[in-house]
Amino acid sequence: MTNNNQYEVVAKPNAVANPGHPSVINAVAQRYGMDKAAFVAVLKASVFPKEGTPEQLAAFLLIANEYNLNPVLKEIHAFIKNGAIQPIVGIDGWCKIINSNPQFNGFEFKDNFSDNGQVVSITCKMYRKDREHAVEATEYLSECKGTSIPWTKWPVRMLRHKALIQAARYAFGYGGILDPDEAERMIDVSPTSVVEPPLTGNEGLKAALAKGLKPTVETVVETPETIDEALREKIWEALEIEEKADD
Repeated sequence: MTNNNQYEVVAKPNAVANPGHPSVINAVAQRYGMDKAAFVAVLKASVFPKEGTPEQLAAFLLIANEYNLNPVLKEIHAFIKNGAIQPIVGIDGWCKIINSNPQFNGFEFKDNFSDNGQVVSITCKMYRKDREHAVEATEYLSECKGTSIPWTKWPVRMLRHKALIQAARYAFGYGGILDPDEAERMIDVSPTSVVEPPLTGNEGLKAALAKGLKPTVETVVETPETIDEALREKIWEALEIEEKADD
């Protein structure tokens, strides 16, 4: 299950205030023994979009500071959607956040199988020291499975990650961060990426692709006689579809 919300950044008392102030970037850079210019260059070469503004970078670093994640080690990175910065945390970062919580008291997984022995869902039970009952989250393969290489090769491992992250959110209230799978789905469903007819035929579709826009699947499938094969390959790549429909 995905979490497509974007959150307002609320700094705790120990976090650096005023995200638009240069001292935010300076403070984090100094923590890692780097000057500001070198630190920003490293981030933009690895975990932060090159087109990001200083204000967006400061907001990103506030969240990294909030969760004590090191962007230089790629424990957290970001993309920009509709002008807002969205931090992304991989499984290693999530494990660091969970294990560093003083109330964390362990977790356990339960694989749930179908009648033919296939994993259909995974339940993660998260324990807190200050709670009598554990918090559970169950993630279903039919809802979560994607088409990326990790999901294709290691679906059970990926589903286990999803269950762990959701249980952590329920148990500790983590917000403002996505896992990479959620971020990918946010990008894929962007409504601004669809071009409706009459952008059909070779010239219209070439113009759409040149602008970085995505034609609809229906445009490609329903008008095969007007599209040459080389262009068709580019369209399928733009749509991120691995299996092409038969003409």
